[in-house]
Amino acid sequence: MNVYKKELRFMKSTMLLWVVALGLVMVMFTALYPAFSNDVETSKRLLEQFPPQIRHMLGLSLSVFFTYLGFYAYIFSYITLAGGVMAMNMGLVMLAREQQAKTTDFLLTKPVTRTKLFGAKLAAVVSALVGVWSVYVLMAYGAAKLFGAGTIDSEKYLVLNGVFLLLLIWFMALGMLVSQLLHKIKSVPALSLSFVFGLFVVGLISALIGEEKMRFLSPFKYVVYTDYVANGTIDVPYVWLAVASSVAMIVAAYVVYVRRDVKAVV
Repeated sequence: MNVYKKELRFMKSTMLLWVVALGLVMVMFTALYPAFSNDVETSKRLLEQFPPQIRHMLGLSLSVFFTYLGFYAYIFSYITLAGGVMAMNMGLVMLAREQQAKTTDFLLTKPVTRTKLFGAKLAAVVSALVGVWSVYVLMAYGAAKLFGAGTIDSEKYLVLNGVFLLLLIWFMALGMLVSQLLHKIKSVPALSLSFVFGLFVVGLISALIGEEKMRFLSPFKYVVYTDYVANGTIDVPYVWLAVASSVAMIVAAYVVYVRRDVKAVV
């Protein structure tokens, strides 16, 4: 029984759906770039009317906004928001599918250990996320060229999208852990939206009030995209925090998964 291939087949339609969704969000925002870049002075006067705190909260840095990467860093917050919902959905469903269908006891009668099942499912979900992410990166680059982005700093572009992949893994890990801590999930989309939007709002509040401690609570603020585009610097401790917390959540989900009792279907 090849669990890895079976899981990928289960997620095929989901992957296609999210490729289309992320592509539409990205193209919709990217199509706005010429409206700002073609009339910089007027656009700048318009954006300067926003209070500095609001601009900071929204990730609007006027020093880089009118370059394509600066504009991309701004819209990136909303793209990662959609990606976070996708990744947490996949993480939640990864281990909860058999629980919801009440086929877990049947699956565990097969000649395969829980560790192998967990590993195969994890590999399948990570493969799905990397696949969707790879297509998105290519689509985003194509859209940038289509809408007159000009020369793009390839290194910064790849780093920004590398952060996106890390964020996807983080939310996948969160979904896996939550699926094991909750005995019953009534609605996967509702649960994903609650967690992802909640963390997004926490990130906005931390940026608005300038509270550094709150930044630890939201993965959306582990990397300040506009700062990276402007200065080429990333707060490395926050990147390590994202990596460490992702690994910790996956390990915790694994421990619960291999130790939990499975109710037989009668």
